[in-house]
Amino acid sequence: MDDALDGQQRGEAKCNMIPSGSKRRQWSEKEEGALIEALHELCRAGWKTDNGVFRTGYAAALEKAMESKVPGSNLKASPHIDSRLKVFKKHCCAIADMKGAAGIHWDNEDHMVLCDNDDVWQQWVESHPYAKGLRNKPFPYYDDLCIIFGKNETNGKGVEMATGGAKALGHKVANNDEENGIGSEVEELTKMLGTFLEQNKGLLAVFTTLLKAKAAAAEKRAKLNGELMKLSLNLQARLRAAYMIVCDPAKVDLFFSLPDDEKAEWVSMLLLGLV
Repeated sequence: MDDALDGQQRGEAKCNMIPSGSKRRQWSEKEEGALIEALHELCRAGWKTDNGVFRTGYAAALEKAMESKVPGSNLKASPHIDSRLKVFKKHCCAIADMKGAAGIHWDNEDHMVLCDNDDVWQQWVESHPYAKGLRNKPFPYYDDLCIIFGKNETNGKGVEMATGGAKALGHKVANNDEENGIGSEVEELTKMLGTFLEQNKGLLAVFTTLLKAKAAAAEKRAKLNGELMKLSLNLQARLRAAYMIVCDPAKVDLFFSLPDDEKAEWVSMLLLGLV
């Protein structure tokens, strides 16, 4: 494929695909063709790595190239060029997914997606929103974009199959969208948790105190039988005392608050029903 674009052939198709009334900048066919040409030039100049990713600063290089190719266009890296590249990538991925789908056909000659059945198309668009607006609309840059965004035209190295490059790009875009979505959800949940903790500091302090008290009481109950075994009690008296104490949190606290020499006297009084 010749890297230089044929302006006359590209002029046969309109690829803006921007809804009427949109506030986005309307790109002319000349500008889009120049952008594709500039992307090819960056690939050949080594701006794309072996794994198919453009190096940092490539958008600024594209802005400079566009000013040279289309003087006075005033196309900036952000938002104009970045936005257009996102549209190109989505369309390229959508076409790659549609190629071979039942009832949908890619016309290599006219460079457009064809579908004769309205129901088939509607069902496809519902599950593949990137395809919306591509039916019967020429998109002459598909093959170029498969080369540009695939792991191919890097420093003059070999070119992959176009559809393979586009499908790889499709997986990359889908994965990025999913990761971004998950990241946003985690960030939102973190903010909500932070707000909840800030608004309920007092309540959380009460819960913490209660949990500590419960843990301390459980520890005392676990130690009770061992403490009773230190006293001069027969088995029946020890088990009876243990049952009477453990059933009453106040008795548990009192038992462990007494000095060792007073515990025996208090237990004797407890068994005799004096306390």
